[in-house]
Amino acid sequence: MRYFFHSFSVSALALTLALGLSLSANAQDDDEVVVTATKAIKVSQGGAADIEFFKQSVENGYLPTPSAVTAEGLLYNYDLTLANTVPCKDLFCLEAETMQADMIVPGKIDTLVGLGFTTKLTHDTWRRDPLTIVAVVDKSGSMRGKPMEVAKASMREVLKNLKAGDRMSIVQYGSTTNVVIPVTEVVSGRADLAAAIDSIQTGGYTSMEAGLRLAFDTAYDSQPGYDGRTRVVLFSDEQPNVGATDSASFIGMARAASDRGVGMTTIGVAEHFGADLANKVSAARGGNLFYIRELEDVPKTLGGDFDLIMTELAHDLKVKAKPAKGVKIEEVYGVPGEDIKFGSGGSIAFTIPSVFLSSEGGGIFMGVSGEGKSGSFIDIDLSYVDARTDKKYASQLAVPAQTSVPSEGMKRAHTLVNEYIVVKEVTQAKFFGEDLTKGRTYMRQLRQTLSSQAGDPVYQEAAFIDDYIDLLGESEEAVDAPCYYKHCNSPVMGRWQVTKVRKTSRSMFGNGDIDIRKGDRIAFHLDHNRYDETEIFNLRRDTPGRGEAKFESESFGVDYKKREIFLYESDIKFDYKQKGEKLFLYPEHTQLVLVLEPV
Repeated sequence: MRYFFHSFSVSALALTLALGLSLSANAQDDDEVVVTATKAIKVSQGGAADIEFFKQSVENGYLPTPSAVTAEGLLYNYDLTLANTVPCKDLFCLEAETMQADMIVPGKIDTLVGLGFTTKLTHDTWRRDPLTIVAVVDKSGSMRGKPMEVAKASMREVLKNLKAGDRMSIVQYGSTTNVVIPVTEVVSGRADLAAAIDSIQTGGYTSMEAGLRLAFDTAYDSQPGYDGRTRVVLFSDEQPNVGATDSASFIGMARAASDRGVGMTTIGVAEHFGADLANKVSAARGGNLFYIRELEDVPKTLGGDFDLIMTELAHDLKVKAKPAKGVKIEEVYGVPGEDIKFGSGGSIAFTIPSVFLSSEGGGIFMGVSGEGKSGSFIDIDLSYVDARTDKKYASQLAVPAQTSVPSEGMKRAHTLVNEYIVVKEVTQAKFFGEDLTKGRTYMRQLRQTLSSQAGDPVYQEAAFIDDYIDLLGESEEAVDAPCYYKHCNSPVMGRWQVTKVRKTSRSMFGNGDIDIRKGDRIAFHLDHNRYDETEIFNLRRDTPGRGEAKFESESFGVDYKKREIFLYESDIKFDYKQKGEKLFLYPEHTQLVLVLEPV
């Protein structure tokens, strides 16, 4: 990686494209519910809606894995409404703005391009559809005490915000699952629903798979004859240890449910919240995620904005961006799941599974290098599905490069993208025990940038950065998890670098393809933010290819008797053995051997 610093003057362009949706925002049926939000109606992408879990972990003096840091989570907390030269006259509008970039972490990015979402909906014209909530609550032993208190308070807040025409059911899971109360009309059954919430007691294992299946089945059974929307809301510390525990299984469930008209909101609780799994599941179609740690945060998260965060506006928002000659899209920030495809001619394509109503204007931001020809910069093809009618729409947007004054939303986004890059980079470096000299410099520069914006809401990020700077201290020690008895003196646990990948004749089948390369750094460790012995596999690649992730993380298991390692989400099994200080991994069904040396 090349490290250098450059400074730019600021330029910007705002351009708005209205997309023609036929759905009327003026329809006001008798069974519709008046919106409860107090701010203007805006639009944001789904996925992990905040990174409070990460921030509060830093405040408490420890780090989750770097995958807990998401750009969309950081961006969601602020109004990023771009310059609006043409008022939005349709249900969903796209606007674009460019600004020359001044990035703290040196790289290739010259320009930041923002794609913002707006809507014509207002509190005077919009009414939420009737809503059925199937609340599914984790009652396992790890939820005992404060986590369950927060979960119950959150369910009570949901119940409080449900009105005439709405319904609610409660499902619980631990070692077993059951329906605490079936789907019940809120007006006539509010007292029974409140009593059902009060009756929940903690205990048992965490059979989240079974609990979610029962919740989705309850939701499906409630749909016939109901003229409204249906949503499963999960209240959990997201720590499954019975049944399926990998994200792929839960993502599959969420996608299948969305196809049947059932969305899923995750409300994470507890300081040992499994953010990695939750972030991946919430990125699926129909999903969003919020983290609530303290009781006083419940009404702030689920109060005034309840109707908005429970309402999906669009699905499968597909964006294809084709840069002009001499222009290259280097990075994209704010796409849930980071599923970005790179095509010919420097084009990129990504899909935002769901777009929700919001009190803050969200957006996607692209880091771009090069200038291109005058009047030509990036051409964008856009398509999406109306979440209410399932109708498909498509349009195009030409984004020229033009000097102007950036909007407040664009300047705010520039600061937040800088923060995301710095925090991600420093977290990865600390996680792998690397030299943090540059990281500390980046953090101090970021803190100075925030200080210069003391009058803007984004200045509140300064407290988090102060906590992080304190956490870094002057020590170069890496983040280490506690040693549980079965892992003490383990030949597997620790930090490694792949020094060689070679063929072996040990296997007679398999093509030898596996996405681990010479130079990659691997860490096998225990996630000390979890209440149990959850093993986490992490891989860092300093020079990823186009479209490759720089950092990946997933859970794994070790069978010390058979000398086998399992990567649950990738469905990969390694045999392993140790010779001196080296660790040798033999991927199943391949002719490969990976040679790892400690770092």
